[in-house]
Amino acid sequence: MKEAVVKGVLKYGAIALFGWCLTFSACSQNEGVDSKNKSIEEMTDHAADVIGTRIKTPIDQARSVQGVARERLKRTDKPL
Repeated sequence: MKEAVVKGVLKYGAIALFGWCLTFSACSQNEGVDSKNKSIEEMTDHAADVIGTRIKTPIDQARSVQGVARERLKRTDKPL
C-alpha cells in the first residue's frame, strides 16, 4: 500500500513538474512576440507614410496651381 502511494506521488509530481516547465517556457517566449509586433507596427507606419505622401503630393500640387491661376486672374482683371 505504501509503495502505491509513493509511486502515485512520484507520478503526479513528475506530471506537475513537467506541466510547470511547459508553462514557464511558454511564458518566456513572449519577448519574440513583442519584437514581431513592433516590426509589424513599424512596417505599417512606413506604409501609411508612403501612402499619405503619394496622396498628399498631387493634392498640394493642384492647390499650388490653383493659387497661381487665381493670381493670374487677379492680375488680368485689374487693368480692365
